[in-house]
Amino acid sequence: MYEEWKIVKREAPILGNDQLIENIWKMKREDSPYDIISLHKVNLIGGGNDAVLILPGTWSSGEQLVTISWNGVHYTIPDYRKSIVLYLARNGFNVYTIDYRTHYVPPFLKDRQLSFTANWGWSTWISDIKEVVSFIKRDSGQERIYLAGESFGGIAALNYSSLYWKNDIKGLILLDGGPTKHGIRPKFYTPEVNSIEEMEAKGIYVIPSRGGPNNPIWSYALANPDMPSPDPKYKSISDFLMDSLYVTGSANPYDYPYSKKEDMFPILASFDPYWPYRLSLERDLKFDYEGILVPTIAFVSERFGIQIFDSKILPSNSEIILLKGYGHLDVYTGENSEKDVNSVVLKWLSQQR
Repeated sequence: MYEEWKIVKREAPILGNDQLIENIWKMKREDSPYDIISLHKVNLIGGGNDAVLILPGTWSSGEQLVTISWNGVHYTIPDYRKSIVLYLARNGFNVYTIDYRTHYVPPFLKDRQLSFTANWGWSTWISDIKEVVSFIKRDSGQERIYLAGESFGGIAALNYSSLYWKNDIKGLILLDGGPTKHGIRPKFYTPEVNSIEEMEAKGIYVIPSRGGPNNPIWSYALANPDMPSPDPKYKSISDFLMDSLYVTGSANPYDYPYSKKEDMFPILASFDPYWPYRLSLERDLKFDYEGILVPTIAFVSERFGIQIFDSKILPSNSEIILLKGYGHLDVYTGENSEKDVNSVVLKWLSQQR
């Protein structure tokens, strides 16, 4: 029997965003001390209207989307213009986002100590999202909500909606996320196991992130941007890291939309340490996206999303917007994300009312 939601933060101010407040609830889901999820709600001090749930991407969390922090460690002051959560809240929406179970897994656990994540697959994730959606419907008093997803959160939003769109969802917003093309994997993802059987046999249950507490180079570079590069081809550590993000399609510092290290490094620094392999290995599960009959808008970055995601199997009424020059992270926190993404989402939501 799962516990009920418990409020752990009530109407707290958000750093650098005086007009907004945040409530946080937490719920224990299973027996492991790390089987925990949290729900963040951000709104104007006077309250908001329609409810929007935003699902984070791989290694991301609701805490990161709201405050660009990791378990209370802040890396920058969040800018509402570059944050879809804060932007929509500033414009009158009740915006919710989730901390997946991964947010509570500490970085000092290794190998078979992480065996409690062995069953953290799609049934677990969808069950957690269902619990969150049910709470939001009660909290907001609305029969259906808008569901958005960043990166992995896009495919999570689609998978959930394929099962529950009739009763739960008003519309879908996919932010450079969705079903991946057959046989395609991001450049930053190098699998150590290729099946659930191999995962169990080798005792390798998680994919370590290349940021967060696993890799302090991002927070170091944020504090010391002009230090020498570990690669002599680059003038500084910042140049080296920004070029690595360019190569992986994560950012574009050389052309429009002009990624900035001040935006990119805090995101990498505040990643969760691990991601469950099972979610990546359950490729044979079939979800009916074409049967989702709600308005859908999908943003696709040119340097990442167009190579990775398969727009041909999105809901049939999807509006697809190609973001030319964009890297993956530019969609969420880029120099031009307010103009090209956030304001477009706001206009689209206003048209659905």
